Amino acid sequence: PEAGQELIEVKLYFVGPDGKSLVMEERSIARTESMARNTLQELIKGPAENENLPVIPEGTRLRDINLKPDGLCIVDLSSQARQAANAEQEKLMVSAITTTLKQFPTVKNVTFMIDGQTVPSMLQ
Repeated sequence: PEAGQELIEVKLYFVGPDGKSLVMEERSIARTESMARNTLQELIKGPAENENLPVIPEGTRLRDINLKPDGLCIVDLSSQARQAANAEQEKLMVSAITTTLKQFPTVKNVTFMIDGQTVPSMLQ
């Protein structure tokens, strides 16, 4: 963060050491207009705690994030997001992103796209 920027604590959810559940890490990031985007970028960077595991497949990029007035947040990820190992990992990734974004009162629901295409499931 740049000097003089106000910091805000955000909650990020990663896969815990057991590989089966989510754990929360707090991180300070600069307060900006696009808090949801910046928070998701931090989630993509991965956990700070050594025992926690990344929840988003390596190489995945946030292509876009769009928050509608009704509270629907559309998250568009690059195709690497499809590289979740299995349905369980996919469920953890979706849950981590959704839980991370819903800490913001303006986010009511989260839906996903891969490379600009709506997906019923992340594993295609």
